[in-house]
Amino acid sequence: MLVVCIFASALGALVMCLLVLRDGFSPISADPARADHDVLITRLGHAVAGACFATTAILATVLVARNPAPVPVHQMTERIGALERERRALGEQVSGLATSMHGLQGRVDAATGDLQSMRLRLDQAESRFVKAENGLAKTEAGLSKVEAGLKRLSEEVAQANARARQQVERPVAVKPTAAPPRENVVPARPPQRRADAERPHESASQATAEAVSPPPATAPAPAPKAAAVAASAHKPAPSAAASAPQDLRDQSVTDKVRKDWATIRKGFSTAGDDISNALRRFGRD
Repeated sequence: MLVVCIFASALGALVMCLLVLRDGFSPISADPARADHDVLITRLGHAVAGACFATTAILATVLVARNPAPVPVHQMTERIGALERERRALGEQVSGLATSMHGLQGRVDAATGDLQSMRLRLDQAESRFVKAENGLAKTEAGLSKVEAGLKRLSEEVAQANARARQQVERPVAVKPTAAPPRENVVPARPPQRRADAERPHESASQATAEAVSPPPATAPAPAPKAAAVAASAHKPAPSAAASAPQDLRDQSVTDKVRKDWATIRKGFSTAGDDISNALRRFGRD
């Protein structure tokens, strides 16, 4: 029926087109018989085209108004089963997507916690770095003070060494005065007592012993000039002996201080790299 509707519509349209071409492009005839014939053809063409269009309208109305053909039951059952299977597959996919969403949410929460912990560690590292910078600045200030003190100490040590060398190399300009000679003092004999006078025998024996025994010899005193020369010769020796250990001690202290200062400066020169490496290891951990 649909094919008939299409054919009738096409036929009516074709007739109308032919009539338009004939009447529009052919000249009007002056013969009355010819004119009547043309009018008759035009009327018949319009009638045929109208009939075709009317047929098409009737068939289309019938086609639309009639009930659709019933679908077989087994086809409907198969279609319903297919739809049910598709619905189950979609439900499984939705449940899988929900599980994936829960997993992704957990990962996002874990990543957020890790980010917060890393931010906290970064803040702590920044605070430690600021403290380290402040401590390094204070240490540099203290090192400058220590360096100034060491410089002043080295100058004082150099001055002390110069004074010690001057004292050692200074010649003995003042000659020591000679000591006055000591007189030999002979003790006087004590007076005799009455008891001794009453004992003549004992006193006589004592007098005989004193007469026989020689008087006590006194030790000869050294020559004052020789003693003064010896004293002047041996006087500078203790100062030289004392100044030599002092010089060695001062030099050893100076060398030790310089070595310690070089070690300290070397350690502080690599302090920044050590702090940076420690911060990198801390960030990696």
